[in-house]
Amino acid sequence: MHFGLTDSEGVPKPQLRELKAFAEVLEEVDFAHCHRPDTDTALVVSSYLDTVYPFTRAEDRAYVERTGRQAWIAARLADAPPAVVRESDGITDGHRLYLVPSAKQLLSPTWYRLEELARAGATVYVSYSPGAHDEQRGPWYAHTTRSGPTRGCAGPSRWPFRGSRWIFWSTRTDIGMSGSSASRARIWQSSRTWPTGCDWPLTR
Repeated sequence: MHFGLTDSEGVPKPQLRELKAFAEVLEEVDFAHCHRPDTDTALVVSSYLDTVYPFTRAEDRAYVERTGRQAWIAARLADAPPAVVRESDGITDGHRLYLVPSAKQLLSPTWYRLEELARAGATVYVSYSPGAHDEQRGPWYAHTTRSGPTRGCAGPSRWPFRGSRWIFWSTRTDIGMSGSSASRARIWQSSRTWPTGCDWPLTR
């Protein structure tokens, strides 16, 4: 048999030796008395990670896990170690910064809760992602999704900067659009579309 921590003669396998080494590390750091320090940053984990909702796919759950892990690491590197706040348990108050990384899907009440926290003085940072597949693309955002037609951009997008103090040497610049058609599906445009892409009039 290939499973188990010892062979048929009771000799420890490498897996058992690894467990012993790990136990020694826990004892050395006095793990039983370790605790996470208080933090003002919360990392919101979508309930789409642990709950199977209608019109979703397995890729949605795996995507939440990947983006959440990346966001946690990035926050640690930014010296803002976050507490993990699971949407399934409810979004608690008491944090100054709420990170909602690469979010396509949250439940409707959660969006209202995040708005409530923002109005109470917290900073809520939401970054959008189309998700991991082309099905049901676009943000599932309650109360915050801008209405109006949307179209994807096939080529470079031309952004006219009017009165910009940052880009003053040109009234127009081309910014290439990357990603799949799903990732470009919810970018709002003006009524005028250029043959090579999209025209977005920006005002300061």
